Amino acid sequence: MNDNLISVIMPSFLGVFPGAAPHRKEKFIRAVDSFLRQTYHKKELIVISDGCATTVDVCEKRYHTALQSKLIVLLQLPRHEPFTGAVRQQGIDIAKGSIFCNLDSDDLFLPHHLQNISATFDPKQYDWAYFNFYRSLDSLRNVEELIDAEPNTEQLCTANVVWRLGLDVTWNGCSGRQDNRAFNAQLIEKYTKRIKIYGCGY
Repeated sequence: MNDNLISVIMPSFLGVFPGAAPHRKEKFIRAVDSFLRQTYHKKELIVISDGCATTVDVCEKRYHTALQSKLIVLLQLPRHEPFTGAVRQQGIDIAKGSIFCNLDSDDLFLPHHLQNISATFDPKQYDWAYFNFYRSLDSLRNVEELIDAEPNTEQLCTANVVWRLGLDVTWNGCSGRQDNRAFNAQLIEKYTKRIKIYGCGY
């Protein structure tokens, strides 16, 4: 465990499956590049290749230096059923951080995302944090979605939560397209020491 190190978890299968978004390789590169551009430097990205040769190929060719420095860690697994929570959990199990968050392979972070987490979320004071944020069509400003009610599984998606090391929560058994709801329910039901973070753009 490394204090203040934020481990970012990214399962990746870039092949075709029912309901898969188009341009998955390009979105994967966009997502990884957004991690590398973070202004916060105590970070690692755990990329979990879910039986995907394309993920491995892109990482080894495009991100060779980041792999060598352990800024990016590539975990290669055999193919699972789509949206199997155990894939994400295996990435968490090898992570070295004291704080965890998710970055899906078709998503991206705005540049100060991890910095805002670090500045607001104290794992000695809170068990987990949540945030709701969307990007405005106006590229000159970001509009914060002000949801201050108690969080629930309908509001929170995979990218909306951050949690500390040592909680009694797991992604094992959280499977299917709504896998995040089963995981987030564990946070909500078991841990009341939480805080909302503003300005965590993604």
